[in-house]
Amino acid sequence: MGAHLQEARAGESRADFIHKIQVALKELREVGYWLKLVTKARVAEDASLARLSDECEQLTAMLAQSVITAKRNGILISEF
Repeated sequence: MGAHLQEARAGESRADFIHKIQVALKELREVGYWLKLVTKARVAEDASLARLSDECEQLTAMLAQSVITAKRNGILISEF
């Protein structure tokens, strides 16, 4: 996900930026899936899994909102 965010920062256009953020979001959702699977399968019983799952959910919400904002306002991350 991090690599996709770095690519988005160098987006060649608003559409390219949005696309790359959406790819990062997709990858992050996959991470969330795997964390849930590991938790449910009890492959690891580590308290950090709950923290990682929570962080993944928070990052997912942030990236989803970033896509919405970028589509609405036409902002590139390099403008921040």
